[in-house]
Amino acid sequence: MTAAPTGTTGATGTTADTTAAATAGGAAPAHEYRDTQIAVTFFAAVFFLFALCVPRVTTFLNPVTGDEPFYLVTAKSILADGDIDELNNFARRDWLAFYPAFPLAQGWEGWPAISPDLPPHASKTLRTGLYSKHGLGVPVLLLAPFALGGRTGVVLLYVAMGAGVAANLYLLARTVAGRGRSLATAGILTGSVPLFPYSFLIFPEIPAALMILYATRRLFAPRNAAWQWLLVGVCAGWLPWLHARFIPVVASLALLFLWRHGWRALRRGAAWALLPASLSLVAFEAYSLVFYRFPLPNTQDHAGFSPPLGILNGFVGSLLDAQWGLFVAAPVYLLAAVALALFAGRRRRDGLGLLLILAPYGLVISTYAVWWGEWGPAARYWTPVLPLLALPLAWWWERAAVRHALGASVLVALASGWGFLFSIGWLRQPQWLYNQPDGLNNYLVSGLGAWGEQVAAALPAFQFYAASPVQVRAVWGICTLLIAVAAGCQMALFALPLADEPTAKEAPGAG
Repeated sequence: MTAAPTGTTGATGTTADTTAAATAGGAAPAHEYRDTQIAVTFFAAVFFLFALCVPRVTTFLNPVTGDEPFYLVTAKSILADGDIDELNNFARRDWLAFYPAFPLAQGWEGWPAISPDLPPHASKTLRTGLYSKHGLGVPVLLLAPFALGGRTGVVLLYVAMGAGVAANLYLLARTVAGRGRSLATAGILTGSVPLFPYSFLIFPEIPAALMILYATRRLFAPRNAAWQWLLVGVCAGWLPWLHARFIPVVASLALLFLWRHGWRALRRGAAWALLPASLSLVAFEAYSLVFYRFPLPNTQDHAGFSPPLGILNGFVGSLLDAQWGLFVAAPVYLLAAVALALFAGRRRRDGLGLLLILAPYGLVISTYAVWWGEWGPAARYWTPVLPLLALPLAWWWERAAVRHALGASVLVALASGWGFLFSIGWLRQPQWLYNQPDGLNNYLVSGLGAWGEQVAAALPAFQFYAASPVQVRAVWGICTLLIAVAAGCQMALFALPLADEPTAKEAPGAG
């Protein structure tokens, strides 16, 4: 039996060094500084590798499509006019500044049959003018890189945020696992769909993932410096500006703060989180009242919401849909979800803390009539909260490796391998990860050759444009549940402690 890494809660150890330092209120232990150095190095490596992919992605995904151009138009309006009224910007056809020249060049590799026209995504506001229905948080974030480097500058910013997610994934996993498995967990999730492709796409997903991950990681920590509390407040306050669906996440973070730290923490520096969060949330409410006369942006701008059965269909479909299902593109998250159940059973306080964020957010996105997010790679709406699953996945892997290192690694490798095929497809031809709502997975049809269409046709469709029969969807849901139970039994057997193995219930917090 191998010993757990010093300073972590692995299979046999506790976070003794971290806890002692937190109790004493002294300087952070040396291993935390080493972990920070590793995280910075990991950030740099991921940024470099992702940056190498930028020319290929921007060549094949040219011009920006879906919601992406509307964030850029808003940013251009702010930079050129100092306002968010886009009436004159659409009149001038400002989007042509980041569109290709027409007629298209010979050997064009971008989107086929594109149009130079861009109908606006107008919001139904109380004010005269043309205002985007998309949140202002993304355009404000990308003002500087857009002004300096156009679309390429913006994509490099997203690559940097994706690398930031990777570094925080490592630090979160490091609180419950050794360095090797923490890096492996972070690498697997960073290199898989959906975190990998969305690190290049101008959506709220990656900035939200970085903010939620950092804020949660610091709230799980036993102590924070004033600057860390300040960043927690900035993250929590900015989330509603990215999209109103993150408001339940902000409420969950507030409850998590009260639960894990309480008001007494305000005297120990936590008050620094209140100022940026409060100012940002008050400004968001003022904006909503001025433009919509409601505390939230007008929900009529959304495609609508589902009845109870539709919510169930949306939840299961977001996981199993042939084109946009999370588990279809990245089965490693099925393993992570099972690990969360085991994690919550053994470390109830930490598991419930994660569920406090995951469950309300999952309910919100499942109520959307268009729960799949339309034009983009799979599992778009799940992307912001998926990094939190690194904690239970790394915890289980560390425990299982004490007795069954090979078996646990093989299980993780099998679950991860299929998702990496989607990442390879993203690099080969990014357009393959986009789907028309016809029920057939474009990546499988385009990337797997002659038998790809047969595989795609065998998968269930949950979105209403081409939904499979109810019986088919129900069978797939039940079979997936049975697979999860079987995987859970095997994972529990791998992770069972030895008879002489001590157990510990220690909250994560290093890093």
